[in-house]
Amino acid sequence: MKEINLREYYPELYTEDSVISVSDEIAEMMRRSILEEKAYQRRLCRYQAYYSLDYALTAENERDLLDDEAPEDLQEQKERRRKLQKAFRTLTPSQQRRIYKRYFLCMSYVEISQSEGCTISAVCNSIHRSLKKLKKNYDL
Repeated sequence: MKEINLREYYPELYTEDSVISVSDEIAEMMRRSILEEKAYQRRLCRYQAYYSLDYALTAENERDLLDDEAPEDLQEQKERRRKLQKAFRTLTPSQQRRIYKRYFLCMSYVEISQSEGCTISAVCNSIHRSLKKLKKNYDL
């Protein structure tokens, strides 16, 4: 028998620690379901999927997903990307790293603070300032 804290699995329902004993199989199943959900959310964010990743392989054949873009749109995208890269280079290395972790790796503020050994508020403030700076430099 293993003891699990329900607050870790259901944070929206349990605001305080609530420890119960469950069989080893159930504890393993709950742990695995949490890992699968995190992996799914990471894939969803990484591949910018707006449909189920379990959707049939025929999804690529649907016309909605394969719309050809006009050359003007491609040029506009290229220009926006260039402006964003230029604005991104104005950030400090730590700001760049934190923005990358937050928006490209889909890490939470807590995960970033743990990986960098600093407080959550420091990460949150840094990202907030970075976004302000990016907006200011992108609009120029």
